[in-house]
Amino acid sequence: NEVRSAYDMAVSNASRCGFIHYVAIANERAGKYCLSRGDSYWGEHYIGCAIQRYEEWGAVKKVQLMKESYKFLAGMSPEMLQSGTLKGRVRFDKEIEQQHEAPLLPIHVS
Repeated sequence: NEVRSAYDMAVSNASRCGFIHYVAIANERAGKYCLSRGDSYWGEHYIGCAIQRYEEWGAVKKVQLMKESYKFLAGMSPEMLQSGTLKGRVRFDKEIEQQHEAPLLPIHVS
């Protein structure tokens, strides 16, 4: 799926640069997209990844609201939500991050 590939690229690029908040947002948007298309497997995967990244970022209220909105998250342990694609990835330190600062372009999906 072309749209999912674009979201995956956004997640990957943001992750590589250490922009955890953009990783969370891209995963959430990808999850919503997949769920709107009836693809619960990938939708739940992306939403689970988004929750993990929002928790890492410290967006406690956002995590609470998402868990209330998505009933399939009820009772899921943090391990079940953990993304295999981002697990264990090392983020850049601040010095390297500053060397690679570039404005992120908004993602437009039609």
